[in-house]
Amino acid sequence: MINTEKYVNNIPYGMRKYKQWVLFKTYIKTDRNGNKKTSKIPISPGTFKAKGWNERKSWMDFDNALISIKNSNCDGVAFVLTNHDPFICIDLDNCITYENTFSNKLAEECVKLFENTYMEISHSGSGIHIFLEGEIPKNINNQTKGIEIYKENHCISMTGEISNTVIYPSRNIINRQYDLDKIYKKMSLNERYKAKSNSKSITITEEVPDADSIIEIMCKYNNTAKELFEGA
Repeated sequence: MINTEKYVNNIPYGMRKYKQWVLFKTYIKTDRNGNKKTSKIPISPGTFKAKGWNERKSWMDFDNALISIKNSNCDGVAFVLTNHDPFICIDLDNCITYENTFSNKLAEECVKLFENTYMEISHSGSGIHIFLEGEIPKNINNQTKGIEIYKENHCISMTGEISNTVIYPSRNIINRQYDLDKIYKKMSLNERYKAKSNSKSITITEEVPDADSIIEIMCKYNNTAKELFEGA
């Protein structure tokens, strides 16, 4: 049985009032190397199926989603971010150590920067969700830095867990556009640099022929080169 008290007591009313709630189910997969990966699949609270979860007609209000989860085998409720709400979610992955400290400076910077807004520990226990009001041009998913910033077309699996000492307990969602812009700009520059580096790598690999091909072309169109490489 899912304990829904943390949801009710801690998730801000600003989010709870939106009819954008679904359920989620956790699956653990093991690859051929024995590494385990956890996936959270969104589930429609009306049908208890993954199909159609992203259609607005499949979403429920907060209270009915909590009722629905009691009759399911799902693992929690999730909030669907859309252009119809003011929320931004900064999702920090694998940023809390076993000693309950930050594993990277970026996560620590984000938590301190947005200390007055709602944040919660993720289901893994090692990540953090930070919720703000604001605007961003588009979603960012930077796996290298362990940060994702979402505005729309994304489902956040909620926990309501705010008791961990690495985060600041707040039940309000505030607008910190100036600070959000700073973090977003920093991550955008990193994304553009990565894309540019990847683009250069692909260009070199695909467009520059090997030595044998160069010699073949030179011999075909240049008699001097033919004499040099093939003999007169």
